[in-house]
Amino acid sequence: EKPLDVDKEVLAQLRELKLSRKFIDSMKRDAVDCPWVGSTISALKCMGCPYFVRRFKGTIHCGYGFKKV
Repeated sequence: EKPLDVDKEVLAQLRELKLSRKFIDSMKRDAVDCPWVGSTISALKCMGCPYFVRRFKGTIHCGYGFKKV
């Protein structure tokens, strides 16, 4: 399974949060249907989004439509 492309700015932002390299590598392979973008994106890109709420048991909770950014 080929990892999805992730912006370098997003990777730098997530590394500042002290996420492990193993976690980042595994999340590169996860894909999410994003309601804001309207297509499938990488889960890491989703975690860098201002609408990201949390990731719980493999499910990503999005605040799009509820949060004002």
